[in-house]
This record gives sequence, C-alpha cells and structure tokens, in this order.
Amino acid sequence: MKATVTSRTDIATSGTLILDGRDHDVNGNLISPISGMPGIWTTGSVSQSGSSKIGGYVGSVDYPPTTGSSGTTTASGQPAGVAAATPDQALGGTVGGYPEGTLKAIAISGIGGSQYATNPAAITVPLSGVTYVELPSGQVWQPLTIQGSGILIVSNSSRDAQMKNLNVGTFRGLMIVDDLIHVHSDIIGGIIILTQHPSAGNCLGNGSGDIAYSTQAIKNATAAAAQAGNITIGAPQFNFGFGKTRLFIKYWYE
Repeated sequence: MKATVTSRTDIATSGTLILDGRDHDVNGNLISPISGMPGIWTTGSVSQSGSSKIGGYVGSVDYPPTTGSSGTTTASGQPAGVAAATPDQALGGTVGGYPEGTLKAIAISGIGGSQYATNPAAITVPLSGVTYVELPSGQVWQPLTIQGSGILIVSNSSRDAQMKNLNVGTFRGLMIVDDLIHVHSDIIGGIIILTQHPSAGNCLGNGSGDIAYSTQAIKNATAAAAQAGNITIGAPQFNFGFGKTRLFIKYWYE
C-alpha cells in the first residue's frame, strides 16, 4: 500500500467522490492524532474534476479532502517496477509468504468464510476471509453490492477482470482489482488496481462514494488471510508435513 488507492494506470475522479488518505478506524472515523498516506499513488496520471475531493497525510501534514487538491495529496508518474502486478505480489509475494496462487488457494479452501467463484452470482454477502472472483477474460461484474470485510480480489491472468458500478454497501479491508470503475459505495481500508490497460476508461468514481484509508481494516484483513493460510507474515512458507493446512502440488502423475 503506497496510498489509499495504489494503481498501475491513470486515475480520474469526478462527481462527489470523496477519497481520504488520512487514517480511519474500521467504522470510518478519523483517528487522532492525524496520520496516514497520500490519497492516490499511480504509475499513470491523476485527473480530479467535478466536486470530487481528495485528501491525505503527506510530509507530516494533514490535508483534509478538498477539490482541486490532486497535486498535493497524490503521486503520479511513479516507477512501474515497484507496483504489484498480481494479487499475491500485493501481499508481498514469495518473500512475504505469498507465492503465486496462495490467495486463490485460501479462497477455495473456504476457511473463515472465504469464497472462490468464476461467476459473481455464486458469491454471497456479507463477505469475510478471502473472496476471490476470477472472471473470464473481458467480463464485467456490474452492478454490485459489496458488503462485508476481508480481502476482495477480482482478477484473472489477462488482468482485465472488471468491477463496475459499486452502488451499494460498505466494505472494510483490502480490495485488489484488475480494473475498477465507478465506486459509489463506501470502502474503508485500501484499494490496489493491477491493470495497465483499463478496458472502459479510468474513472474511479463519478457520483457519490467514500473511500477512506484504514490501517486497522487492512491489518484485520491481512491477518485473517495469514491465519487462514497458516502464514507467518514476512517469511516464506511451504507447509509440508503432518498438521499443516496447505500442501503445494507442483506435479501430478497417474
């Protein structure tokens, strides 16, 4: 997490979207003393228009959300090589205990309410644990109600799984999405956008919506995922042997 929204593509905000990088608790209340992160960090550009507001905590200075503030509370044109390109990389990759396929395996296991689906209609709310929606290439999940907590992943190998028109609900935790368009609901935690080639523009929100950074919500989500996958954060895990919760199968022969 480099900001409330960490992205590998251009980001635009409009309407009355509020994006606040100052730290909040899981209920969306601003924490005192003020701390936090920038509102947006991206390898692309940032465009703020309409009545959308962006705020954050940059250089030990508190910037409440305001219009026309993107140059102060956002970082654009950042190096592409330091941004996560896959869901597992977003949690540290192999070095951090998340080799490729770990989050998907946790979702498939169902531990802690985790869910895996290729059809969003199979996902039940409220969300908990790790929810992994692997949309077929080019498909869009819209409109949708997102209610619950944990880690929500909407991604595929083509990096073109799209969430669009999040109109209802409050989500607390970490959202990792290939392509995210039109957030009109409440997100408390953080967002990571993986695609470099958005399929339908780059408008994060063009109506009402509230995205608030929350260390507490993100830590709750990642701690639950680590526990579900029997992962010690910061150390590679293999989990072979009796009593372990996960076994990685590299080859299968019959």
